[in-house]
Amino acid sequence: MRLLCLYFPRLEIEIALRHSPHLSGRSIALLSRPGEDGLVTAVSARAAGHGLMAGMVAAEARRRDPGCVFLPDNAGAAFDELERIASIIRRRSTPLVEVGGTSHLFVDLESMGDAYGSEAMAARRLQQLAGAWAGMSVRVGAGSTRGAARAAAMRGIFSEAASDGGDNETEPPVAPFVERTLSVSIVLKGGMAAPGSRETAARALARLQAVLDARAEAFREVRICVDCGDGPRETVERYLNPVGATDRALSAIEAHACDSHDGAPHAVRVTLGRLCPGTRDGMKSTAGEAGLPGGGVAAGPRARFLQMMLRAAG
Repeated sequence: MRLLCLYFPRLEIEIALRHSPHLSGRSIALLSRPGEDGLVTAVSARAAGHGLMAGMVAAEARRRDPGCVFLPDNAGAAFDELERIASIIRRRSTPLVEVGGTSHLFVDLESMGDAYGSEAMAARRLQQLAGAWAGMSVRVGAGSTRGAARAAAMRGIFSEAASDGGDNETEPPVAPFVERTLSVSIVLKGGMAAPGSRETAARALARLQAVLDARAEAFREVRICVDCGDGPRETVERYLNPVGATDRALSAIEAHACDSHDGAPHAVRVTLGRLCPGTRDGMKSTAGEAGLPGGGVAAGPRARFLQMMLRAAG
């Protein structure tokens, strides 16, 4: 298997500059949340020159670069842009494209056959097209694994098929795009205000959390369907940035589920949608911790929530 990585090194910063072009050339950093304990998620070239980097706390970033402009994180917008570019490549070149993170795509080179004559020609053409579609800088790299391809793209080095030390025997293939969701059905004996209902919902959501954590994924949409006996009612919550912790879904259930105490069964179906990678590029943490802003930057709140779910699960 040969994979091409399209890497957009300043994607989130360039998206921010679309909305604030007057900041071009300034030192800019994006923050996962307001406050001194927020984490830097992306930096401009000038900010990087002042020692700022992804994963740094806001207080330290401000100390190093007092003139830096801090803006809200825009990981959701980055995923939207990458998904838009991926959909164009699927229509024009190959269906085997996937979003790998907040800054890069992977394309199965072998699936394009001889359409471009060679790997180098295919890489060059997709680089030109992706750059034109996005209006942003893009680098390319190839490898037998996602890690090798991304490392080559980050270095801006492209080489034809050769051994890169990657173990592609265990590398999952790039699959055709399918809109995936995660769902769980919950039966409550009465509304959310009834005794034990919150714990029942927490146990069910703990199963979804385990899947998210195992896949290192996050979600950007929650769909709640509630049937209290008088017909189903559905509501959808969409989030600006990815969310890695299912406590957001629990809050949505509490906000929209019936509050009856009559003891009649209430059917609730929770669906997590618009799934995306849950590890921030350049940051080692996973979806539910500091990796994505929606997951909560500090580990404390998430840890307490997981403890509550584990206690509820017995």
